[in-house]
Amino acid sequence: MDYTKLGEDIAKISQNIRFVEIYHNGRKYRHFRDNAVPLLDEDETNQSINDALQRWKGRMALSDKLGKPIFAMAEYEKVKRITIPFNQKGLILVSIDHEGFHEVLIREIIEVTNLYLK
Repeated sequence: MDYTKLGEDIAKISQNIRFVEIYHNGRKYRHFRDNAVPLLDEDETNQSINDALQRWKGRMALSDKLGKPIFAMAEYEKVKRITIPFNQKGLILVSIDHEGFHEVLIREIIEVTNLYLK
């Protein structure tokens, strides 16, 4: 699988997408929008990924009762962060500007991601 292309394809969806991180099988693939200034350094980004993985495990623990989680979103003062499962052992984290209409972007990100799972 070409994770770099997947990250690029997700980033192409909207100018409001700042950052895409794909975590799969213990490996990380990052894609920044050309003019995006990272808000987190390398260590902070890694901690953010680890935190997202732990939160996702918690969501999965409740899936028997609530159903399979499709995505999660957190809104911060500076960005919105979207977490989407990828295969069974991965996550895709996407950071978008506040101007981004996240409901539409989430559906488009999921559609692009699903193309890579076929």
